[in-house]
Amino acid sequence: MSGIQVSGRVRTRDGRGLRNVTVTMTDQNGVAHSALTSSFGYYTFTEVNAGQTYKIRAASRLYRFVTRELQVTDSLTNVDFVGL
Repeated sequence: MSGIQVSGRVRTRDGRGLRNVTVTMTDQNGVAHSALTSSFGYYTFTEVNAGQTYKIRAASRLYRFVTRELQVTDSLTNVDFVGL
């Protein structure tokens, strides 16, 4: 990973942040990095390599989330997940 950030928030449909949700970002080579959400549902990945496509997913026992695919060319904020 090389210098840009990807961050966002994991929340319920009514906007409450979900803590302790594991967010995993996997690169094209299958290398995965994980982050745990804060008490307000925020997460950040630092030192992300630009110019790659990543799959990013959130996992929780109580909620389901849609996996996303991101083309990262610069820092991204608001890569949010809403629990279903």
